Amino acid sequence: METQEILVSVEGNTPLKMPVHRSVGEVLKQKTCPESGLPYLAALVNNDVCSLDYPLAMNCDVKPFTFLDRHGSRVYRRTLAFLLSKVVTRCFPEARFAIEHSLGNAYYCSFQINGNPGIRQSELKTIENHLRELVEEGLPIKRRAISYAQAEQRLQGQGLTDKLNLLQYRNPPMITLYECKDFADAGLGVIAPSTSFVPAFGILDLEPGFVLQFPSWDPEPRKLHVPEFEHQPHLFQVFQDHKKWGRTIGVTTVGDLNRLVSEKKEKAFIRISETRHEKHLGDIADRISRHHDKIKWILVAGPSSAGKTTSSKRLMVHLQVNGLRPVRLELDNYFRGREFTPKHPDGSYDFEHIETIDLELLNDHLQKLDRGEEIKLPTFNFFGIF
Repeated sequence: METQEILVSVEGNTPLKMPVHRSVGEVLKQKTCPESGLPYLAALVNNDVCSLDYPLAMNCDVKPFTFLDRHGSRVYRRTLAFLLSKVVTRCFPEARFAIEHSLGNAYYCSFQINGNPGIRQSELKTIENHLRELVEEGLPIKRRAISYAQAEQRLQGQGLTDKLNLLQYRNPPMITLYECKDFADAGLGVIAPSTSFVPAFGILDLEPGFVLQFPSWDPEPRKLHVPEFEHQPHLFQVFQDHKKWGRTIGVTTVGDLNRLVSEKKEKAFIRISETRHEKHLGDIADRISRHHDKIKWILVAGPSSAGKTTSSKRLMVHLQVNGLRPVRLELDNYFRGREFTPKHPDGSYDFEHIETIDLELLNDHLQKLDRGEEIKLPTFNFFGIF
């Protein structure tokens, strides 16, 4: 019986015949990127992110990537999060622990024992030491596809009730687990094949929990380093308030949202959320109105698709109700042409970069408005600014 073969092209090179089900890692001629010296964390297989132990079953193009690729930075973060969960589960099995949200170049993590939120320095040091030892050990992280029933039993044994709460509303016939020795987790997305692939990280106390810091790339002397943590207290407080509100109404995870949908209670939850948001906008408008003689500018910030335009329009209505006449400037109209757009290290466009904006024109307009002068607002479309 002939061995089935497929054609595999690595990084655009001439396709080669290979046995079917050979893993991504096996077909790579090099394990590290020659330019940066960083290890390949995973790969794009026909433009789909796959782990290095993913078995190739059809003709495909394989493009491995490192930490410098946007996919690679996500794999790095997920891998560190996986290892942190393993360490906390092993060192403090009685603790209630969660990786909650990003905070700058880090993840904020909650930690409590016996219902008491907060972490002592000795506990934090224990976690950091064990995490560094785990990285130095270079243990393999294996990808396994198992049945839903097996995954349920495994996760239940580890006390991962939130993960089970999420999976029960999907109930797929097969679950992908990542395992490292005696620890397993599901639903993470692709992670690195070994604990040694994430050597740079930082752990800092941030009451009532702590943060897991991620590295940046230093081109000279070509290495990963952990930058100084920049705390964002206002943003952090917003997250804390939102979590408190979520606990009050009984919705703290995606699994809780799925439960509301299954019980046909999602419309009531949407109304409550919309009303809460509207109340916040009203409170902000009242504060602005009380100091309208001192306030010239109201800045609404956030990443793409965060709701800046919608929120600013609704805030304008509240301000108008209070007797003010605000004027709205959209930064979208100050975008520069594509040829001026900065790029990520992998060559893709970085639309979040500050230099995607025509800063010279924007600053000129803001200065003129500040002096009470008139300006002609630009209009941006896909062909440029007019």
